[in-house]
Amino acid sequence: MSNTHALITEAARLSMEFAAAGDEIEAARRVPRAYSDMMAKAGFYRMFVPESVGGLEVAPATGCQVFETLAQGEASCAWVSFIGATSGSTLALIPDATAREVFQTPETMIAGVFAPNGRAEKVPGGFTVNGRWQWGSGTENADWVLGGSMLTENGAPMQDAHGAPRAHMMMFKAEEVEFLDTWHVSGLKGTGSTDFQVTDVFVPEERAVAYLDSRNPERPLYQFPNFTFLALGIAAVSLGIARSAIDELVTLAGTKKRVGNSKTMAEKKAWEIHDAQDRWRLVVMNPPGIFGPGVRVHSGAESFNIMTQLGDGTMASGAPRMGLGIVDVRDVAEAHLRGAFLPDAEGRHVISGHDSD
Repeated sequence: MSNTHALITEAARLSMEFAAAGDEIEAARRVPRAYSDMMAKAGFYRMFVPESVGGLEVAPATGCQVFETLAQGEASCAWVSFIGATSGSTLALIPDATAREVFQTPETMIAGVFAPNGRAEKVPGGFTVNGRWQWGSGTENADWVLGGSMLTENGAPMQDAHGAPRAHMMMFKAEEVEFLDTWHVSGLKGTGSTDFQVTDVFVPEERAVAYLDSRNPERPLYQFPNFTFLALGIAAVSLGIARSAIDELVTLAGTKKRVGNSKTMAEKKAWEIHDAQDRWRLVVMNPPGIFGPGVRVHSGAESFNIMTQLGDGTMASGAPRMGLGIVDVRDVAEAHLRGAFLPDAEGRHVISGHDSD
């Protein structure tokens, strides 16, 4: 099984499982660690990690399919998945030996914030970092946390070759980070997008992303800028949420009726569309109880059981006097054909062959 097929298959399975846990995830205001671990084991967090250090290095389109599929079931899990996956791509921008030290197991999770809200003061061998970052989605489950920082030396901004201030993401061990309880929202409640901060944390140069070598690796995946990864992930999660909303609306429209109206929302809209044009006619058949011969000689269908109980008297005991509209399935089929092909057919037709009372 290819990585792509396996990832999408797992995303579909976990999407249903997470959907059932939606209330639990929202109440926790973060993805519980057990569910985060499921996504890690499925490989979602290492989709964009270099193969050279144990990642999957899949195409962005595969990642987007995974995020969209997850979002159809539970949007917060999808959001955290895309943050973990895109954050993993930073391992391509630090020395391979350091990346292997960071990515010690396939379930390793990296998350963080790209915005340069921290300050990294240059010291021998690395940086002393202080800062506070907002919207740290998934960081409380991460093994490593990223924080974008402006570089300084002797208190003055460090500049690149073009004279612009230098900003790089710093990679912290999870135990070096303080998480703040700031995530109290109504949407995407389960993402755990809380603030976090570090105080006087030393980060070696090797864990300053793209500091020692700012060139992207010569492989297709890493030609995408980090913000492009972010944009793709946000779009994929949004599409998944939208698809789920449409599915919910279609289900609702097929059953919900306005007070005092016999038509469902979907039926009413169909008639509105019909009345607004003259190219075609809408024909509706409304049968009551449909009975008749089955396709197979022996059938376990419930309609056969009902017919048997009506015929053998099983339903007679304790049943009130009532009538039941019945129509032969063959007559229903003929009515639909007539509605489709007779040139003068239009409107709504109630089909009832016999009143059992």
